Amino acid sequence: MEESKFISSPIILTGNSLIFTDLHLGLANSASSRLRIATNVMKEIIKACVDHDVKQVFFLGDAFHNRKSLELSVMNIGLKLFNALAKKTDVYMVVGNHDLYYKNLEHVSSTNMFHSNPHIHVISTCEQLLLNGQTVLLVPWLGKAVGMYKENSFDILMGHFDISSRYLITSYIEDQLEKQRTRPVSSLIRDVLENDELLNEANEAGGSGFIDKDEALADNLNSEVDEIIRGTVQNAMKSAEMIGAFVKIAKKKTGVIYAGHIHKHKEFNVSDGRKFIFVGSPYQQTFGEMDSKTGYYILDSENKHQFFETTSAPKFVKLRYSDIVNAGGPSAYDFSELKNSIVKKIIDIEVNPEIESKINKAINSAAPFEEQLPDWDVNAASVLSADGEIVNENLDMINRSKLGYINNYVNSLDPDILKEKGVDKDKLLNLMEHYYAQVDDASASMASVKAPSD
Repeated sequence: MEESKFISSPIILTGNSLIFTDLHLGLANSASSRLRIATNVMKEIIKACVDHDVKQVFFLGDAFHNRKSLELSVMNIGLKLFNALAKKTDVYMVVGNHDLYYKNLEHVSSTNMFHSNPHIHVISTCEQLLLNGQTVLLVPWLGKAVGMYKENSFDILMGHFDISSRYLITSYIEDQLEKQRTRPVSSLIRDVLENDELLNEANEAGGSGFIDKDEALADNLNSEVDEIIRGTVQNAMKSAEMIGAFVKIAKKKTGVIYAGHIHKHKEFNVSDGRKFIFVGSPYQQTFGEMDSKTGYYILDSENKHQFFETTSAPKFVKLRYSDIVNAGGPSAYDFSELKNSIVKKIIDIEVNPEIESKINKAINSAAPFEEQLPDWDVNAASVLSADGEIVNENLDMINRSKLGYINNYVNSLDPDILKEKGVDKDKLLNLMEHYYAQVDDASASMASVKAPSD
């Protein structure tokens, strides 16, 4: 094995290792339910460390979610969880972008609270080490690896890498094409521009996301996105070629890169036979991750890796009304997948109140972890005609469904509580419908802008 030249004497580690990433403590406005999920996942990881005789853990960034501030409850749980982990093994904690207050400075970080624990090593600048005789480079979010290290220098890279936006968009197109979606490609891109957390993540230092979403929707996709679409669909460009220049620091043919930051687990080859691995988050955190495996890696004493899925965390599930109806109705549909899940109803067709009542009862009987407010999902292509005019029939269906949901919700409120609060149910319903109509009128006037052409 070719040896790399180190700038200084490296840390020397041996034995089994565990790699995980993107815990995001404080997710969903520091909801206690999400902290409970993260706590259970960390218990799984600590148990795995004991069961597999793990000597060191590499955490690849984003211990916390909120970059601006942390609630005391979140800080307290974070300290308890990582200190408990550090009682079993040494922890090498790579700093992620969510762990930093400033966009371009690393000194103000939520991970600073761990410096007092001698078994937790916070990695805020690039650091080299030897792991079972192989060269490793740890790279935090603001680590300047490119230009500092030569190509083909390390056997293993681990880090919270700044992934190219071109990769994010291209890989999204590839995933959708693989699913054989019939929607236009530009519609798929509008989805990722609107919904992808990484592309649109707010810059707390004063910037914005990758692209102005209103401009993208109103004035067509910008030239860079158009170029990516053409390259992916017409010229068969591959997302694996667009990760970033840092991959070449790993050795050709044998190099392995373990990356945090992207929550969806994925393994693939990049340039010159290098292996690239998005470790992925240890539990699903949004509906955008609902089809993704979640877990951690264990490396043996020869650094051969194996992925282990976590089992304690709930999965995200979207429940489409059309799927229930197509299966033969609520009595024929299998609701068992909702057990211990975070479920969202997708109202994509209109059903009568009796069917809706049966659906709600079936969901409750399945005992989900949590039910979120429903979404109304009508393909944009069916709402807008070819010339951009609104198709009233579809919008009427959406409006009726939403008003029906409001009506059902108000009617489900405990009458004793309403009486105690001095609230008249009929007046409350009329008031909610009145404000809904005002919001709907404002939305309709905004929708007069033509949709982008394909």
